Amino acid sequence: MTVLYRIVNRYNPADREAGLMQTAQTVYGQERSFNELCTEIASKSTISHIDVEAVLQAFITTVVMEVTNSRSVCFGDLGSLFLTMRSEQVFEPELFNRSKIRKVRYSFRPGAAVRRLLREPVFELVSDKRADAGDTGDGEENDENEE
Repeated sequence: MTVLYRIVNRYNPADREAGLMQTAQTVYGQERSFNELCTEIASKSTISHIDVEAVLQAFITTVVMEVTNSRSVCFGDLGSLFLTMRSEQVFEPELFNRSKIRKVRYSFRPGAAVRRLLREPVFELVSDKRADAGDTGDGEENDENEE
């Protein structure tokens, strides 16, 4: 598994006065669309593109429903999807109420297959020109001088 990265400038959040520091940032390749994934799966099976799309749409709907109903969903060797939350702390249980819950989010725990891939990744530094051609993974492109 090859992980592409580039060097970017970032401020140290613990000491902003220290100035810019260099850090690694993951560079993602081109995003695969849902339609492209359906085509790829159909080409590797006896199932038509339409059937793959229908199954995956039902799968997505079911997984979202299960996870939002506080169930962990296991995808075998791929991993598990589940909810986590953050809340304020209180000294006595009777002082706790729903308003103390700050954030609920989806979390993913990698399974055996993903952990094997992550065990010994190969890192490849890419040029800024090549990195700028793709998404940097943080939702903002070309954000090298973030404050």
